[in-house]
Amino acid sequence: MGFNSWNGYHCNIDENIVKSMATAMLNNGMANAGYSYVNIDDCWQVAREFDNQSIVADPVRFPSGMAQLAEDIHAMGMKFGVYTARGSGTCQGRPGSLNHEVIDAQTYCDWDLDYIKANLWRTHGDIQANFGSVLANIYANDVMASVAKPGHFNDPDMLQVGNPGLSDDEGLTHFALWCIASAPLLAGTDLIHASNTTLAILTAPELIAVNQDLGYNNQIQGRNVKLSGMSDDTVSFWVKRLASGDYAIVVVNEGSAPASNVKIPFTDLGLSAGPYALRDLWRQTDVGQFSDSYTIASINSHASFSFKLTSAN
Repeated sequence: MGFNSWNGYHCNIDENIVKSMATAMLNNGMANAGYSYVNIDDCWQVAREFDNQSIVADPVRFPSGMAQLAEDIHAMGMKFGVYTARGSGTCQGRPGSLNHEVIDAQTYCDWDLDYIKANLWRTHGDIQANFGSVLANIYANDVMASVAKPGHFNDPDMLQVGNPGLSDDEGLTHFALWCIASAPLLAGTDLIHASNTTLAILTAPELIAVNQDLGYNNQIQGRNVKLSGMSDDTVSFWVKRLASGDYAIVVVNEGSAPASNVKIPFTDLGLSAGPYALRDLWRQTDVGQFSDSYTIASINSHASFSFKLTSAN
């Protein structure tokens, strides 16, 4: 859990922005919610030293140097990381690590970095700030669910919550899906000017608890469950059994119009027989006790509901 610069800043990043993001996370509740990493994506590196081929950070954008920036971030109680690429060049044409793995590893250790992003476990292409891209990435990620386990997390890419192109409903759905998939939660928006709703989504405690839960028998990633005979195929169901034996469910209206009277049939979704006590994870409220199903009166377009189901037996 942390911040990554790419989705919000692309190449327009410098040491002052990085430190301001760390400060914002400390002040806006994100650090208390579990966010600890402050990561720079592409464009921080410009060349290699002629003599030993060590990587060189942009001296204009990072005049204090990476070691000093890491020290400053650590002094705030946060962790610091950077992006590199396995090939000879990064996505933006900056120096990659191919044939320089040893010197780069030593350099990153010398800088006292906590995190290296190398896109080694990505399950889809770069996410964009639109709902279609959110769905494309999470469905591609779902295909890889069987290989996810503690210490091995599928990565459908960083969060676009709070960026232009996603409504608040879409941002919440995006976050809920990443949480039930136990995906890395790396915020990618301007955290200084983030709206109250954006911050509420990013720090939603009961959704984050689902994200951090190791899953029943270490089955860490929730899955999309298809229902046969479903009259409205624009509604999708995502289910994760939690380590306690409880269940988390995210119900998404993927369609362009509101969905009415959406039934959640417990056993059809793979749950044991009820009754269950339902809790709304976003609103942090108890809904009630239900025997074999629960019906949501209406779900707005691209909106979602997230529940925890605890056996009432």
